[in-house]
Formats: sequence, C-alpha cells, structure tokens
Amino acid sequence: MGSNRLVLILIFIGIGYFLVYKDSEGPLSKFTGSLGKVFSTENAPNNENPYKAKENPASNSSGIVADAQDVITKKAEKKASDFLGEFKDKLFGKSPSIENDLPVAYFPVSKKKLEIVAHKAYTLGYDEDHEQAAWTFHELTKASTIGNASRNGLDFMPDKLVKSGSALSSDFSRSGYDRGHLVPAGDFKCCQDLLTDTFWVSNLIPQDPDCNRNVWNNLEQQTRNWARKKNRVYVFTGPVLKQGLKKIGQYNRISVPESVYKIILFIDDANLENSQVKAFMMPNKPNLGNNFNLFKVSVNDVERATGLDFMASLPDELENRLEETISSARW
Repeated sequence: MGSNRLVLILIFIGIGYFLVYKDSEGPLSKFTGSLGKVFSTENAPNNENPYKAKENPASNSSGIVADAQDVITKKAEKKASDFLGEFKDKLFGKSPSIENDLPVAYFPVSKKKLEIVAHKAYTLGYDEDHEQAAWTFHELTKASTIGNASRNGLDFMPDKLVKSGSALSSDFSRSGYDRGHLVPAGDFKCCQDLLTDTFWVSNLIPQDPDCNRNVWNNLEQQTRNWARKKNRVYVFTGPVLKQGLKKIGQYNRISVPESVYKIILFIDDANLENSQVKAFMMPNKPNLGNNFNLFKVSVNDVERATGLDFMASLPDELENRLEETISSARW
C-alpha cells in the first residue's frame, strides 16, 4: 500500500511540474511544442506535407540554417511520437501481430466474409455473427504431439487479435456447455507456448459435455495417432453454423452449433496422387457413444453443411476424388 501511495505522489508531482513549466523556455517547452505539431489538426498551407523538408530555390546561408532547423524539428517530432507510442503500448498493451508458416493456399474458401486470424501454430476464420471461428486450420506433426507441455493453471483468454473482439470465457459460464477446443491443446505437447496459444476464446465453441469428453475426445486422440504414423497431417476443425441457432453468453451472444466437423488431410509430397483425406461430422449432443467412425462423411458433405470450400488449391481431379470419398482406408 505504501509503495502505491509513493507512486501516486510522484505522478502528481510530475503533473504539477508539467503545468508550471510547460510554457517556460527549456527542454520541456520544446517537447510540448513538438507534441503540438505532431497532433495538430490544422492543414499545412498549400496542402504541403508538414513533415517534408522544404525545397530551397537557392543555396545561401539562411537556407542552410533553415534546413538544419527543419532537421532538428523533425527529429524532435519523431522522438515525441516514439515516446507517445511507447507510452500508449505500456498503458494499453501493444497491439499483437502474429504470423505463422501455414500454407495459405490450403485455407478454406468462404462465401461469407470472415476475419482471418493467425496464431503461432494455427489460423482461424472468425465469424462475428456467431462469435466463434467457422474454421480452424493447423499442421499436426509427430514431433508436436510429444513433450511435457501442460495445461495446468491455464485460463481461457479473450483473443486480442480478433479486431471485432472475441467472446469472453465468462460467456460460457453456467451455460451447460463445455468450452470445447477446436484446435486441441493436446496437439502441442511439444511446446508450452504453442499449447498455451490454444487457450484463446476464439478457439472455443459451446460443446455438449458428453460429446466433448467422449467421442470427440477419441477422435482428437486418433488424429494425433494418424499424425505420428504419417509424420504430418493438416487438420480443419469447426462448427456447422447457420441462422436461428440457440445463443448463450451474458456479454456476447455465442451460437451453439448443432454439429461439429473435423477433416484430416494427408499430402504426399513425393507423389501427390497418394494424398488421402478423412472427414467426420457429428451432432453436438449427448449419448453418441465412443465410436467416431460412425460419423464418417465425405468432404463434400461438410462443404454442403458449412458453405465452405476445402482444398480448393489442389488440382481439380485430385480435389474431386478426395472430396467425394468417404475414406475407409487404414492409416
């Protein structure tokens, strides 16, 4: 408590110093003058850029002095701008910007405009109307499933990368639904930062507890087994969204999907024709049992239900073959 009072006293002293000396000659007055220039809303005469050095028609001593003064002024303005930027980042938090190495060409194509959000190990297409991702996409490797990363102590966090603002973890409270991961935390046992990155609320859907903890969990575990056998697979996961769905949430209205899907794509880089796909779509409800194979579908089935176009970047003949097949092959 004492340290907090000391901080407040220092802040008030600083404010008082600023108010008393801001108009006096010295570094502080130059700094405030520079701030005024940075934030001035007045238009420069003749529509000139106020931060561009003026052209001198003749080289003379006064011109040289003017150029030097202009350089000094611009440097002061830049320092002031940098200072304000750093102050804003410390006060409000720096706006995050993250990119990953996932192949953009594999992203699902949507007729509806979605916000594409890239996290460290996965990308999602956020549907603001439903306050959740319409799809997630990540690369799952044998290496990523092995390790000691833990979810212990982790809390779900609102996603700062969603420009429109994601839902909150509290929106799921007392709803009767699990906070169901789309990209599973267990897919990134290799690295604590990647596992933690699956705890953004944008990566959640309201999922029936029995479905989430049994048949869906079994499918997630088997997907990791397939990744270990194939060394690498690409995984698309999401809810089936439409108008008229039930909503939950005190602060944000989150749609409760009636079904969820998962598509697992294996690309054979040595021979593209040997590529394979498995697709599943199951109701978001209880008492489904434990056998996810009962919910095998074709990719075309998922596309018809969601309105998304998967694997559009593949050669048409290969895409058509993969999308129309309900895979029964053992991986």
